[in-house]
Amino acid sequence: MKRFLICLAACALPAWCASVNSNTVAFDFTGTSQLLSFNQFDASLGTLTEVRFAFLSSSRVTVFGTPTDPFSGGCGGSYSGDLRATSGGGINTILTSLSGSLISSNCGTSSFFVNSLPTSQRQVSNAGNLSGFVGTGTLGVTLTRNLSATNINNLSATTEGSARLTYYYDVPVVEETPEPATWGLLAVGLAMGIRARRAHR
Repeated sequence: MKRFLICLAACALPAWCASVNSNTVAFDFTGTSQLLSFNQFDASLGTLTEVRFAFLSSSRVTVFGTPTDPFSGGCGGSYSGDLRATSGGGINTILTSLSGSLISSNCGTSSFFVNSLPTSQRQVSNAGNLSGFVGTGTLGVTLTRNLSATNINNLSATTEGSARLTYYYDVPVVEETPEPATWGLLAVGLAMGIRARRAHR
């Protein structure tokens, strides 16, 4: 007896397709902070699931100062701090730590050190603050640089580069349901298969 394999097509359930949307803003400040203006996430695109912040390559913090701690080859000093992102939308994240040393061959001579900012993405959203990123306007994100020094006079810094805010969201994808004619063909095929099977018993 022949074996018949009968395949029935079922209606497809709604699926979800992950997508991303991002926008980039340049920054350049010598003070302690700067407000960056990003576009909010457009809810018509889908359901927002996550928001990430990243610096682009060549973004940096350059620290200047006059080291005052003498040693056999000159003078040195150290500094430490961080760069933080905050916003009314619920961002409050330390993006990177800052630390290094300034060394000068002559005491009383200024020096500098360049801190390259990491380009890896940092998640700045959580389940409780996603709504703050959604809208049709702009989202203000403040970059704040904090620095403290040991054995360095006239400490200052410049912060420059570009930052990117990336929205991760889901888009509902509904596959087409078979047309009535397709269901009819399936029914006919099913009936013929059952009849043929009975005839061979």
